[in-house]
Amino acid sequence: MPHSLEWSRAYTARLSESDAAGCEARSAELAQRLARETAAGELPFLSMPYRAKLEVERERLLSPYELRRRAEEFGMREPRPGQVRRMEIH
Repeated sequence: MPHSLEWSRAYTARLSESDAAGCEARSAELAQRLARETAAGELPFLSMPYRAKLEVERERLLSPYELRRRAEEFGMREPRPGQVRRMEIH
């Protein structure tokens, strides 16, 4: 399975201008390192020891649409206001 990093919504304002300048100066080097480590599966978020289990669990997750559809099959519906009670466990 190919890996991809999606950065279009990354929040860059957390990085100070001085830190950003240092990264910008090294951008080519950092891009090469990212490509090399990604290809080798060395990045921690790509080579998590529990990743295989997460991927299996992800396959079992249902979309909100599918959850609604299945709930309707069993005669279930969303709770009315005030119907859900929360309990604190100490």
